[in-house]
Amino acid sequence: MIIAFLGYLLLFYCGLDLTVETGSFAEVILNRLAFCLSGLGIIFFSCNYLNVQSHLPLTRSLNWLIRIFGIILYDMVIFLGTVFLLVLAEDFFLP
Repeated sequence: MIIAFLGYLLLFYCGLDLTVETGSFAEVILNRLAFCLSGLGIIFFSCNYLNVQSHLPLTRSLNWLIRIFGIILYDMVIFLGTVFLLVLAEDFFLP
């Protein structure tokens, strides 16, 4: 638990320290929020928080290679989904 706590602190520190070279204040806030949410989403899914992996097809396989492939694939979906939502939010909220 101590290692997890330190990992979460590091994630939030990196998220709060994130800067955007030519961005407005709102753009920086959106990027920081997206970074923290994608990091937490990947950690929660990879570490099977609330047994979420048992509900998805590839991660409930008995073959460990397919299970690892499914975890990596779903982590990529979480990351790319967060980036997609960030781009949509920046286009919708920022001029």
